[in-house]
Amino acid sequence: MKRASLFIVLGAAFVAVSLWYLLSAGRSKRATRLKYRLGGALLSIMAITSTGCGKIFTSCYDPALPEYEKLTYNIDFVDQDIELPLTMSNGDKLMFKYETNTSSLPKFVVIVPEIGNIQESMGEGEGNIKEFTLDVGDFVGDALLFAYWVVESDSIVRNPQCLCGLNIVAKEEN
Repeated sequence: MKRASLFIVLGAAFVAVSLWYLLSAGRSKRATRLKYRLGGALLSIMAITSTGCGKIFTSCYDPALPEYEKLTYNIDFVDQDIELPLTMSNGDKLMFKYETNTSSLPKFVVIVPEIGNIQESMGEGEGNIKEFTLDVGDFVGDALLFAYWVVESDSIVRNPQCLCGLNIVAKEEN
């Protein structure tokens, strides 16, 4: 509050001296000198206070704001002995464990580059273990399994992560 009142007092003094300077038609040396001194004081105080704590003004010389904490997303197979690419058929299940420092959950998406998304599933399970069940209908062929991270509150999808390639085969009948 002290800085704001200092600006108000110096600003009012500057306006009064500027009026005195105008009324003297620029002939008063004392008004000219005082106007320059008050203007310099205003600029100096503004520069000093804009770079200190408790900012009133901001300037282009202010340091950059610190970056937000990096968001981390990590997902991996529970069974580490899986050979890639995976050969799967409809109804097969995979277990994943994930870690994140946000409230995001993994959404599993099976993508065929020529077709697009053929399955989207949030996965089921408790805690940081999710189960993915393949359900692609009649599709047989190569595909990719991605995990997208979805924030529960706004359902925004972010940070896609390719988990593996899939070779989808027809389900064997017993």
